[in-house]
Amino acid sequence: MHQQKAILEHDTIEDNLKSIKLNAAATSLTRDGRTINNFICNDDTEMSDAGYKCKNMDQMSFLSNAELGTEGSDKCGFDYINDIWGWTSPVTQKQYALVGMWDGTSFVDVTDPSNPIVLGFLETAGDFDKDDCGSNFWRDVKVVNDFAYVGAEVDDHGIQSFNLKRLDLLERPLVTPEPLTRGDIPRLKADSHIDSIGNSHNLISFEEMGQLLVVGFDKSDACSINDGQTVAVISSGEVECLNLGGLINEGNKQPFAMGNSYAGYVHVVSVSYIMALK
Repeated sequence: MHQQKAILEHDTIEDNLKSIKLNAAATSLTRDGRTINNFICNDDTEMSDAGYKCKNMDQMSFLSNAELGTEGSDKCGFDYINDIWGWTSPVTQKQYALVGMWDGTSFVDVTDPSNPIVLGFLETAGDFDKDDCGSNFWRDVKVVNDFAYVGAEVDDHGIQSFNLKRLDLLERPLVTPEPLTRGDIPRLKADSHIDSIGNSHNLISFEEMGQLLVVGFDKSDACSINDGQTVAVISSGEVECLNLGGLINEGNKQPFAMGNSYAGYVHVVSVSYIMALK
């Protein structure tokens, strides 16, 4: 299902991009030797001059998946973005986009929305095969205490952590007429890695508590999944397991959630629900 959806979306996006690029010439600007497209929305017609639907929002710039640093897959025929989170530096007030892709995480300085700067790419952890077209689709990024935490559905991925304050210090690449793409984007290393949780689907941040919730995992050395410990709490690098499975499926009764063989599997979490539960 994920693969079919990815291919369909990729083909649709490719067709749309061709149209947008052809129609954008009339609205293009030149800044520091590089062409910048401002796709201003006509709120009366709810269409932009570049030819796509819009309402009460202007597109200030555009970066392709290749420019974000993903290697993609020639065999699978698609690239995939699945999550975007944000962070503002408390030191410089610079604003950053944290972009989850199927093979890693891209870090983009969006302080000037008309001129986003791709600073680096954190490659995925775990047992990743870029020619495996049927899995590895989901990656989730959240921020706690100025660290980005990254989980993914990749087997044995664990949780990567990255000190976001490093972004202020990274060298800004020179502006060139042709931007860097794919493997030419600088590769970054994680600051630490939690390997006691395997793959995961969703991360939930409680910044005021300095905690991170991890759900959607089916393999863990830290939590006894078969006993209902289906939610993990990470605080200061330590993992605590919550027996949520026993609460939502008392007695371990079938049927379980589709595609899962144990009770109390949690795929996505509502923050308000968890806060009320605690």
